[in-house]
Amino acid sequence: MSTQNTGKFFIGSLITFAVVFFLVKLILALSVSAGENTLPPESMAEADIVERIKPVAEATVGEAPLAEEVATSETKPEDSPATNADGEYIVKMLNSGADGSMVFEPAFLNVEKGSTIRFIPTDASHDSTSILTPEGADDWQGENSKELVVTLDVEGVYLYKCTPHAMMGMVGVIQVGEATNKAEAEKVATDFSASMMMGKDRFSTYMEKVGAAKSSAVTEGEEDTAEASEPAADSEVETAVATETANTEVKEYTVKMLNSGKEGPMVFEPAFLHVEKGATIRFIPTDASHDSTSVFTPEGADDWQGENSKEVVVTLDVEGVYLYKCTPHAMMGMVGVIQVGEATNKADAEKAAEKLIGTMAMGKDRLDNYLAEIK
Repeated sequence: MSTQNTGKFFIGSLITFAVVFFLVKLILALSVSAGENTLPPESMAEADIVERIKPVAEATVGEAPLAEEVATSETKPEDSPATNADGEYIVKMLNSGADGSMVFEPAFLNVEKGSTIRFIPTDASHDSTSILTPEGADDWQGENSKELVVTLDVEGVYLYKCTPHAMMGMVGVIQVGEATNKAEAEKVATDFSASMMMGKDRFSTYMEKVGAAKSSAVTEGEEDTAEASEPAADSEVETAVATETANTEVKEYTVKMLNSGKEGPMVFEPAFLHVEKGATIRFIPTDASHDSTSVFTPEGADDWQGENSKEVVVTLDVEGVYLYKCTPHAMMGMVGVIQVGEATNKADAEKAAEKLIGTMAMGKDRLDNYLAEIK
C-alpha cells in the first residue's frame, strides 16, 4: 500500500514540475517579445528628432515657400546680375534654372566695356563657347565642366552656347556697351535657333533685351574712337571667312569645324569657299572630335588628311574644285567644297559628289547646294 502511494506522489510531482516549467518558459517568451517591440533609448531619441523636424520639412516643401523662391530666381538674374568680390559678373551653367532645363543664368547680360565674365559650372558637363563676337573681339572656347573667365574689351553683342547642350537651347547673349552689331547678331541668332531642337525662342527672348548701353567709365574721347571704328554691316560669312594679312600677296582663309552652325549639326563654316590660286586654308577644330580630309582634288594637286581635333593648314596651288569631309561625321553631312580659281574640273567634281552623297545618312543636299555656288 505504501509503495503505491509513493508511486502516485512521484508521478504527481513530475506533472507539477512540468506545468511550472512550461509556465516559466511562456512568461520568459512573452517578456522577450515585449522587449523586441520596445524602442531602446537611442531609437526613441531618433524618433523624437524625426517628430521635431517634421513641421519644418512640411513648411520647406509647401506651396507658398516654393512660389516665393521661384519668383526671386526669375527676377534676380536679369535685374541684378551677381558679381563676386573682384567685380566679375557670374554666369552659372545649370541643368535646371528659371528658364527651364539646360540654361545659363543669367542668360542675358548688359555690361560695360572691359567687364569680366566668370562662367561657373554649377552643374557638371557644361561649357561656354562663343558663337558670334563683334569684329576685333576674341572668340572663346571653354573646357567641359571647368570655369572660364573672359574679359570683353570690344563693344557689341556676343552670342554663346554650351557645346554639348546647344541643341537643347542652352545659349546666351551678352551686350557690351553699345550694340554696334545688333542686326548681325539677330540674323545669326535666328539662323542658329533653326538648328535647335528645344528652346528655339530663347535667343529671340534674350535679343529683345538688347538696348541702351550700361553706363561705364569710358571717356568721351574713347567713345569717339569706338564710333570711328564701328564695323560695317557685313554678313557673318563675309567678316569671318577670310582673314587677309597686311601683305596682300599672302591670303589665309579660316574654316571652323563645328558641332552646330547655321546649317544645323556637324558642319564646316563656311562650307563653300571661292579663293585665288595659292591661297592657304586653315581648318580650326572650334569644337573637338573633327578633322578635315580631302575626298576629291584636281589632277596634280595634293590630297590632305587632318588629325582629329587638330588644326590642319593646306595651300592650294592647283586650280579647280576640291571636295573634303570630316572623317567621323561625313555620314551626317559634314562636307565642304573649295573652288580655287577657275572650276576646270567641275564635271568630275559633281560625279565625285554623287558618290559621296550616296554614303551619307543626313544632309544629302549640302554638297549640291555648295556646288551650285561655283562660278
